[in-house]
Amino acid sequence: MCSNTYRKGFSVDADSNERHEEWLTSGQVAELLPQVTRRSIQTWAKKGMFPGAVQLPSGQWRFPKSGVEKLMDHLGM
Repeated sequence: MCSNTYRKGFSVDADSNERHEEWLTSGQVAELLPQVTRRSIQTWAKKGMFPGAVQLPSGQWRFPKSGVEKLMDHLGM
């Protein structure tokens, strides 16, 4: 059984392996990336540039912290 609750800094329990992931808002991601706005983060997410990013029914985006860290490593940050 998979349980997802989307809110600031939540965890995901997926089936029996109970994978825990920290999720970030677009504003939180923008704070981690210098000179990048929240709006740019959202645009990049729409283009598929963030691995694992999900758009909620409300239109808000959530980003797995591990995916953001991979992007930062790729950019040399």
